[in-house]
Amino acid sequence: VAPEVLRQKEYDFKADLYSLGVLTWVLLTGGLVNQDTVALPMGKMRHSTDFEAHFQDAKLLAQCVAEPQRYKARKMRDHPRDFVARLTHERPERRFTHDEIRSHRFVQVLALPPYSAPPAVVEEWLRRASMPTPPSGGAAMRVAPPAG
Repeated sequence: VAPEVLRQKEYDFKADLYSLGVLTWVLLTGGLVNQDTVALPMGKMRHSTDFEAHFQDAKLLAQCVAEPQRYKARKMRDHPRDFVARLTHERPERRFTHDEIRSHRFVQVLALPPYSAPPAVVEEWLRRASMPTPPSGGAAMRVAPPAG
């Protein structure tokens, strides 16, 4: 949860971008390496409404992104690390804008349609993006149905 939400301050779409950054970090790293399940760096609650325990979670995550070995996290390559760090900055005004996300090198490989693209263009992009990629050097493989 974005720091501004935990602190019950005003928030906007940047809180959602913070969540996108956390989700991206978890998808790319699997979370902390010393856990049996996917785990985020978090404070420990003293009781069920102790949200103050999580006020430092953004700093803990920033430490895991910047110095993963020291904080029992997996290392990311430069572009994904920068992408996550810019989305999860503790201060919302320092986080990415939508345009910055779309122009970041980590996202550029997706070849997203323009933000102003009509729905038909976006639907075509989604259709192409969901098609299986053929193995290198050949056509798409087809799996025959089982005989029977």
